[in-house]
Amino acid sequence: KLIPKTFFSVNKYTVRVGSSIRGSGGVQYRVKNQYTHDKYNPGTIDFDFALLELEKPVTVTKDVNIVKLVDAGVELKPGTVLTVTGWGSTGANGPITNVLQEVQVPHVDQTTCSKSYPSLTDRMFCAGYLGVGGKDACQGDSGGPVVVNGVQHGIVSWGRGCALPEFPGVYSKISAARDWIKKVSGV
Repeated sequence: KLIPKTFFSVNKYTVRVGSSIRGSGGVQYRVKNQYTHDKYNPGTIDFDFALLELEKPVTVTKDVNIVKLVDAGVELKPGTVLTVTGWGSTGANGPITNVLQEVQVPHVDQTTCSKSYPSLTDRMFCAGYLGVGGKDACQGDSGGPVVVNGVQHGIVSWGRGCALPEFPGVYSKISAARDWIKKVSGV
């Protein structure tokens, strides 16, 4: 049995499903435990994975579905268009939004991205419009999903600024953590 490793008091938090409006609608579920990856390094943001255990299972409805997770070892092809969603800022240092936002960004190959971010690891990948910018995740989107064709491949993690031409967004690569996810959740 794994011992929960938390960075906050979980009993204060809920997860809202079935709504695209921050703070209203849908159904709320209380958080029972948080499991943070054993190798998480806050200095390098490597192994940036955490799972929330809810007090009861989420009920699937017409407005609520469970996303599939990518299998271990699956790599994205450069240029694959990813869908990123979140309630974060719509611009650097801007206010957060109350309506769920969505953006499509292309996957950037690891070698190219390492030129922007020399500290990039095998548990991370990049996406964005290099040389163009303008579209990206931003502050407040961290922890949000990165999906391709209904399968979650990543988690919004970090980056330099928001939507800058020379700095794509950096995402945690779920395929690199599938063994840990299965160990914690059974999924």
